[in-house]
Amino acid sequence: SEVPEFVDDDRFCDEDLLAMRGAVSAWDVVLLSSIDPATLSIQGRLDYLRCVEAVKALLCAMESRGTVAMAGTDSTDSMRDRHVAMEVAQLRRVGEGAAASGIATARALHVEFPQFLAALEAGEVSEWHCRVLVSETVHVTDPATIAALQDRLLPKAKRKTPGQFRTEVRKAVADLDAAREAERVARARAGRYVTCRQLPDGMGYLGIVTDWPTISAMHQVSTADATALKKTRGGAAAVRGGDDDALMDACRADAFAARVLGTRQEDGSIDFDPTDI
Repeated sequence: SEVPEFVDDDRFCDEDLLAMRGAVSAWDVVLLSSIDPATLSIQGRLDYLRCVEAVKALLCAMESRGTVAMAGTDSTDSMRDRHVAMEVAQLRRVGEGAAASGIATARALHVEFPQFLAALEAGEVSEWHCRVLVSETVHVTDPATIAALQDRLLPKAKRKTPGQFRTEVRKAVADLDAAREAERVARARAGRYVTCRQLPDGMGYLGIVTDWPTISAMHQVSTADATALKKTRGGAAAVRGGDDDALMDACRADAFAARVLGTRQEDGSIDFDPTDI
C-alpha cells in the first residue's frame, strides 16, 4: 500500500494522514502543526485530539527523562535536591514544592515503575495517571509489592480516568500491602482533628478529619436529614422559585447544625432554633 513521502503529500488528505499514523513519535508534532482541525470531520477531529493526547504523554515522558538526568535517581542528598528543585522551579515557572513533586514523580517512574514510563512514552497513559500512581504508593517500600502493583495497575490505567484509577490504586495497595496499610491507617487515624475558622461576611468553617468510614457515615446521615428538611421547605419547586434555603447544600448545613446543637424530642425529631445561638 502507498504511504506518504512527506507531510504535505497531495495524494493523501489530512484525515488519511491522521488515520495512518502508527506509534506516537516526535514527527506527530510536525503532522499536527500542518493540520487545521476546523477543516476535519467529526471523526477526523477525534483522531486529531487523540494524537494530541499521545504527543502530550510523549513530551511528559521526555520531561521525566530530562528531570532525572538533571536530578539523578538518588534522593539521599537533601541539599542537592533543594538546589535542583529551585533550578527546575525557575525553569518551569512553578513553585518549589511543585518542582520537588515533579522530581519525585520522575524518579519513581524511572526506578520503581519503568513500565508506566514506557506506557507514558507510548501515549498509552497520561501524566495524571502517573502522578496518581506515585502519590498513592509513596509509602510502599517493598520491591516485590511495588512490582506486583505495577503489573496489576498498568492495564487499569490504560482504560480508566485518573479519578477512577486512584480508586484502583488504593484498592490494590490495601490488598497487596495489607499489613503495612493497616499500620499506616492506624498512624493516620491517630492524627484525626477538627478545625474551625472564621470567614468573611459573618460566615465560618468547621471541618473534621477522621477515618473514611466515619466520614462517609456522617455524610450519609447529614444527606438524609437534609433531604427531609428540603422537603419541608418546599423541595425543588421552592428552589425554582428562588428560595436559597431550599438548596441541598443549605439544607445539609442546617441539618448538620441541628444534629450537633438541637434537642431530640420524644418522637425522634430534632428541635433546633438558630436564634438560640
